[in-house]
Amino acid sequence: MRFFSVNKDTGVVWLRQQLDRETKSEMQVEFFVSDTHEVVKDTVNIQIGDVNDNAPTFHGQPYSVHIPEVRN
Repeated sequence: MRFFSVNKDTGVVWLRQQLDRETKSEMQVEFFVSDTHEVVKDTVNIQIGDVNDNAPTFHGQPYSVHIPEVRN
């Protein structure tokens, strides 16, 4: 598996590397599960969420703002 790893004893799945929604928003992953009697195969659709991983940029720096203090 390129993006995921599976613990063969517990079945826990984890990411091997970060995913980027700008690159790919959905993946299909095939899982194979077996015991001593049979093998079961299934495909899982994974939706990749987006986080704000790009720092904000300000044009016309330096940028300053005055926010007055409000007293109750």
